[in-house]
Amino acid sequence: MASRDQNRLLEALSDRLKSSAVDLTSEGSAEFAFPVSCAREVYDSLVDAKWLILGGDLWKAENDGFSSCPKGWYIPSSDDDFSAARDEISREKWNSFIDAISDYTDFYVTFII
Repeated sequence: MASRDQNRLLEALSDRLKSSAVDLTSEGSAEFAFPVSCAREVYDSLVDAKWLILGGDLWKAENDGFSSCPKGWYIPSSDDDFSAARDEISREKWNSFIDAISDYTDFYVTFII
């Protein structure tokens, strides 16, 4: 089962986006992943709901589950977690990441909150 914070994250999304979520618990990761095809909308929905997104990982759907990929994006740690500058850094890193993978099929994105 995904972590409590990940379940709260899911609650911030529309029913359509919730239905696209995949629980990665069976893969050893207590988080939800979302298809690349809707990941931009998930990110935007979380930001609109005032979530600070610290990064995320890329996962590939396989015949027998999911495998973690070496691609991801993260923002550096800071004592000022909720500053406007930090939000902008998060958005810039996110945009670079999602632009690089936007044509990937059978791939999923997680969000670290």
